[in-house]
Amino acid sequence: MKVIVNLVLMYAAVSSTFVWADDEDESYTGYDSIVSQLQTAAEKNPQIQSEDMNWEEVAIHGGVGITTSYVHVASPEGALGSGLMKGFEAHFGMNMFTRQIRVEGIFRNFAQEDLSSDVTADLKEFEFRGVYMPLMRDKMRLRFGMGLSARYMDISAKSGSKWTPHKVSTPASSFMIGFERKISSSVAIGPDLTYRSALISETFDKSSWDASLRLNATF
Repeated sequence: MKVIVNLVLMYAAVSSTFVWADDEDESYTGYDSIVSQLQTAAEKNPQIQSEDMNWEEVAIHGGVGITTSYVHVASPEGALGSGLMKGFEAHFGMNMFTRQIRVEGIFRNFAQEDLSSDVTADLKEFEFRGVYMPLMRDKMRLRFGMGLSARYMDISAKSGSKWTPHKVSTPASSFMIGFERKISSSVAIGPDLTYRSALISETFDKSSWDASLRLNATF
């Protein structure tokens, strides 16, 4: 009887050893399978390489232009004048991470003009604006923008036989539409038309229509 019991115990021990070995083999095989699948997935989905940034997307711009401003002036004495002031502008700008959006800063200086027999005016202006520039066709872009400006106007108004000087600085809002056409890889030219409206009432420079022809270079 003892012999039989011993044989049964030996059989049970040997059987459990084989089962543990089989489980171990299956686990090892499963691990190899998972590693193999991960390697295959990595080969099918390689790491995305970052694209080189296009220089034109972050380009700096600058240029010059000729500009005009059609103004209406009413002096404190009641003298009236209107006319076309002519001058030049210098501008600089930078793309806002895309060629379609640009910020620009502009300085304009106008020559002294006789707006009437009773009013003479001199004008300088600084402007900062954002411009949206969608592509219309090959080498041609629309320019649509809004901005804020500070205009510094000096006038001399005649009252009887006496001329009286006046100075005023006027903050104004501006709305612009224009075009730009490339004439080379880094140079473009085009016109802008702008309506400007004063943000304060205590000024004799209430509003104006401005036009400019700009030459722009990309650096």
